[in-house]
Parts: sequence; structure tokens; C-alpha cells
Amino acid sequence: MLRPVQALTLYKKAGAALYRTDLSGTVTVQVQPGCQFALSAEKGLGATPQTAPVRVTPPIPAVPPSSVTYKNCAAVRAVGKAPLLVGQPGYSRKLDRDGDGLACK
Repeated sequence: MLRPVQALTLYKKAGAALYRTDLSGTVTVQVQPGCQFALSAEKGLGATPQTAPVRVTPPIPAVPPSSVTYKNCAAVRAVGKAPLLVGQPGYSRKLDRDGDGLACK
């Protein structure tokens, strides 16, 4: 399981925008047609919400298989390699149930 600091580091590496309700107030996400969504963040009491359309990123591309393979996540955990990030030896899409690039969480 990832600690919050590890998760934030992964989001930053991916170039994701981070919204925190303690800093931005109410954060609202509106899903729109065409794989887009709009984020609005309240900047304190009485402020006008700021809205920015954002394009949803496509799924993580396939990674060439490495010479290291694991039968399942139990095997990954047994050797102390969990979680596996996309691109690391042993990562495979079959171990990444939600397709977020982080296997065997």
C-alpha cells in the first residue's frame, strides 16, 4: 500500500494537477462528452470558482515484457518487490488490475 507521500510523488511525476480542499476550498469535477472533464476550485470564501477543461489522458501504453516475470501478486510480495511501477522489471498488465501503472498495490 502506498503512503500519501508516495502517491503524491507519482502524481507529480505524471504531471497531474493536484487540488487540495484545505488550500483550494471546494473542488468540483464535471464529466463532459468527448473524454473531457472540467475542474472548478473555490479559492476561499466568496470567491468565484475557477474552471479549467482538462483532457483525460489515454491508457498507459503497453510495455515490452522483461525477462523477470511473476505468476501473481503473491509472488511479487514474497520477494519484496510490491508495488511494481510500469517500466520496472516484472511489471505486467495482468498484475495491474485497474490499469493505473501500479501493479500489486
